[in-house]
Amino acid sequence: MQGYTIRQARALLDKGKIGAAELTRYYLERAAKLSPKLNAYITIAAAEAEKEALRAQAMLDSGNQKPLTGIPIAISDNISTKGMLTTCGSRMLYNYKPVFDATVIEKLKEQGAVILGKTNISEFCLGDNASSFFGAPANPYNVDKSTSSGAAAAVCADLAVCAISADIGGSIVQSASLCGVVGIQPTYGAVSRYGMISSAPSLSQIGAIAKDAQDCVALLSAIAGKDMRDMTSIGYKSDFANVKECNLQGKTIGIITEYIAQASAEVKAAIENTAQTFKELGCNIVQVSLPSAKYALSAYYIISSAEATSSFALYDGIRFGYRSKEGDTFEQNLWHTRGEGFGEEVKRRLLLGVFALGSGNYEKYYYKAKLVKEKLKAEFNAIFNTCDFLLCPVAAEQGDNTARSATSVQNWQASAFTVAQNLAGLPCASTACGYSKEGMPIGAQLIAPHFADAKLLACATAFEQVFASKRKEAAV
Repeated sequence: MQGYTIRQARALLDKGKIGAAELTRYYLERAAKLSPKLNAYITIAAAEAEKEALRAQAMLDSGNQKPLTGIPIAISDNISTKGMLTTCGSRMLYNYKPVFDATVIEKLKEQGAVILGKTNISEFCLGDNASSFFGAPANPYNVDKSTSSGAAAAVCADLAVCAISADIGGSIVQSASLCGVVGIQPTYGAVSRYGMISSAPSLSQIGAIAKDAQDCVALLSAIAGKDMRDMTSIGYKSDFANVKECNLQGKTIGIITEYIAQASAEVKAAIENTAQTFKELGCNIVQVSLPSAKYALSAYYIISSAEATSSFALYDGIRFGYRSKEGDTFEQNLWHTRGEGFGEEVKRRLLLGVFALGSGNYEKYYYKAKLVKEKLKAEFNAIFNTCDFLLCPVAAEQGDNTARSATSVQNWQASAFTVAQNLAGLPCASTACGYSKEGMPIGAQLIAPHFADAKLLACATAFEQVFASKRKEAAV
């Protein structure tokens, strides 16, 4: 047996050539064997997965299967799963088991999907690859290098068929790019965030990571939609079900010059080759400018850090999670609990957030950051008046999320090409477009207008069909 795409597994399950329990056991055994090496999972829920596989098989036997019935899926560890450890990669929530399922989990269970476990993330989706309390996940292409997401590592190394992941600053597309798989961050509000443990609600989204764009279509088809428990969710209709191919003849793709100018020669060459492929598919390739891109990173860290100061107020060691044994009063115990429970990067963000919102600083920093956010939205909208899609690198250099010895500022700069999309709430996707001299994947980032998620995945599918012959498998 080998790892499958959703479509391959679906065909085998529907034809009875493999059972849901057998398929689940394959991925559980592989996860148990390789996850210690890759540090991809924080929790492998073997007993629960086997029960869900039996329920999925009953759906198959009765002919009531749905698109994700029996499909083994990994879940990011900041998405609530009832009774299953959900740590957010933090000591603060080392023992937290939610009493409810997130909306996306409810929808997956309705489909009969099998949840294998919870994947490693940077602490609360903040910081570099090493900020997780459980250690950094390794890259299946080279275990000496890192990725910010255990979900991407799990999909790449066949520890799951696909994954549902969460994002506040481009971590879905970044980690997918580093692992040579496909990741999509949908339009803000397309997928309910109810049950997602978020540090920055105005930026956070739930998306998908899979082996190809068509698998992402299947995942978004299942989890997208309006949710009355999340007032930011949008009930727009996107025709995911019929995305099989895309006729790109006459479409215009803009290349963001500000990002290309900062890319390494290796990454730049890969993006130029990608642009040439799209040209051969009938696209018009143009250069476009995003002037406010140079302010996006600063605006993102100010806004996300300011929101984190509010979002993290509930972590007091009293109601749930980690609690220090130090301190004679509530205030003293709170000081020790938060000091011991949060990692260095989270504390750094909280300090920045408090500073940005402080007296005399609000208008100087936070208000201006919000103006940059609105300016970016306007610039993207203007570009999409003449372009159907945008193309740019995921990162200036490829191969590692950030160097383990890098400073905090260098780690923050690794997100320079992804945070503008979060600020604007735009859908974006990453797909492999080449490989470095070291054999590490290089990702191309495609960006689409609001609510054009299906068209975005169709565009990625068209490119993947051409690039398929050049794909290289991971070493693990």
